[in-house]
Amino acid sequence: MTDPLQNAAVDRTLRAYFLMHNLSDTAAREAHDRLVDYVALLVSAGERDLDRLTLCGLTYLRKNDGARAPSRAFTGL
Repeated sequence: MTDPLQNAAVDRTLRAYFLMHNLSDTAAREAHDRLVDYVALLVSAGERDLDRLTLCGLTYLRKNDGARAPSRAFTGL
């Protein structure tokens, strides 16, 4: 990951995510590795907005963290 935008997006996303979730070192490394790949995919597809990359990263991590059962997720009601 050499693109400064990717680095900034990953750092910003993880800082926010770790404020909301207390993860073990192993889980934090796994989240970082998955996020690096995901942000690289978004940037390679043309996304260059740091705010959008951060939001997409947070959404991606939340969706894949396994902590929430689909039936307990927010329904909008």
